[in-house]
Amino acid sequence: MKRIFILAVCMICINNAAHSQQLNFNDKIFNGRLTEITPPDVDRMPKVFDETIRFSGDKVFSHFLKNFSVDECPYYMEVDGRRAVAVDVWIMKFSAEGMKDGKKVSIEFSGDVMAHDTFSGELTIKYPDNSEEKYLLEAKAV
Repeated sequence: MKRIFILAVCMICINNAAHSQQLNFNDKIFNGRLTEITPPDVDRMPKVFDETIRFSGDKVFSHFLKNFSVDECPYYMEVDGRRAVAVDVWIMKFSAEGMKDGKKVSIEFSGDVMAHDTFSGELTIKYPDNSEEKYLLEAKAV
């Protein structure tokens, strides 16, 4: 029983050390696509944008966010310990206030980064009249 306990503690320590060493996204760049999530009653094709996302320090830079007068945005990232997969998964979130057509908008992102290679999630833009635009992000590391 002692051996199992000691082995479990060693595995947790090794796993935590590996996560803390790999959680450095400084100067990481992802290229991908933002696709509008259109409601069923909309009679048009969804808007699609090519997107480049760059991490620098504790900020994220995005071409799409510049459409809303947002040049940079602080982000929050943590290891997703709920998943039992062979690769590391990080939960990533950011939010910002911006402007669109002279109106204040709220921008929120929530997604995942898998194995430092794949970045996906949902970007929501909330307008003052309580309407929303939602986009699905799928990107790969450069």
